[in-house]
Amino acid sequence: MVQAAAQAQAVVAAAKERGGGLVPMNAAQIQALSQIQAQAIVNARPSTALVASGGANNGNKTPTPAQIQNQIQLQAQALVHAHTQAQIAANIYKGDTTAPAPAPAAPAPAPPAARPPPPTVPTSTGPPGPLLPSITPAQLTQQNTLTQKQTTKQAELSRQHSTQLSALRAKFQQDNLACTPTMDTRTKQSNQLSEMTTRHEQEMQRLRESFRMELSELHEIFRKQNAAAEYAGVRVNTVPAPATTTT
Repeated sequence: MVQAAAQAQAVVAAAKERGGGLVPMNAAQIQALSQIQAQAIVNARPSTALVASGGANNGNKTPTPAQIQNQIQLQAQALVHAHTQAQIAANIYKGDTTAPAPAPAAPAPAPPAARPPPPTVPTSTGPPGPLLPSITPAQLTQQNTLTQKQTTKQAELSRQHSTQLSALRAKFQQDNLACTPTMDTRTKQSNQLSEMTTRHEQEMQRLRESFRMELSELHEIFRKQNAAAEYAGVRVNTVPAPATTTT
């Protein structure tokens, strides 16, 4: 919790030093922003979850999903506290939006130029964008896991196709031994093999397309995580993203 509080203070300090300074927020906005920043911080430095849970940060251990979620919640709590205190100290805190509005006061002087609202992680309703050229080590682990799952699926489908073709050829062989095949029979058998081969190629192509879409969607998530980390002032280490192809 001490580490989370220190990180939260650093994030708020970085926000104060930006050109526009602190942006007035209410409790709901602080909660939403803190959750985004907490996810960015922990995703960028997953080893903090090991330290927070009492483990040693020796670089050889990977935190469990439960440890990651627990650290995100701790970090979010620390950020909410730090943001709220900074807003109160700057006399710009909007308070809880659920509270009744106060009675109108005397006309106030003209407010300063409006500051932009806190940035939010962008969402995309269109097709996923291109793959990122570099990703964090934690993101690389996620990509490798997805690639391995896709490779296993493709190998399984290939085995199914091979079994189906072998079974069809074996059937034709038995039929031809039982009765001498005519030219019409051989033509029908050839057409059946061709139809099955075409169907197999189409199934494999659809599977490859689904793989490419899954990988693009994963990189879209990475893009949002990195944007949140940048806003939170978190410096992340990246490595080149491996070229991933399906054949």
